[in-house]
Amino acid sequence: MNEEAVTPAESPSRETLSRVLDLKVEMRVELGRRPMRISEVLNLGPGTVIDFQKAADEPLDIFVGGRLVARGEAVVIGERYGVRIVDVVSPADRLAFEPTANEENQ
Repeated sequence: MNEEAVTPAESPSRETLSRVLDLKVEMRVELGRRPMRISEVLNLGPGTVIDFQKAADEPLDIFVGGRLVARGEAVVIGERYGVRIVDVVSPADRLAFEPTANEENQ
């Protein structure tokens, strides 16, 4: 069913929706990606810095169930990291992002 074409009559009922509200899904926040040769990976050690193509002011990608759902910025909450949502991806853009087999298994 196309998410953008849902009419009120086709909207899920509260009862139907309540069945999935307690399901757990995995959320992943991605800072960046970088392909590396095995020889580079084997040379990693404490203090190694890995740079990414993403600029420091670009938002982080937020995935739920392997699908891009939002973008955000890193924040510090006490001694922990968090992410502040700055943009929610439209349903059309969400459907356009197809996770790779590797992403689905993470």
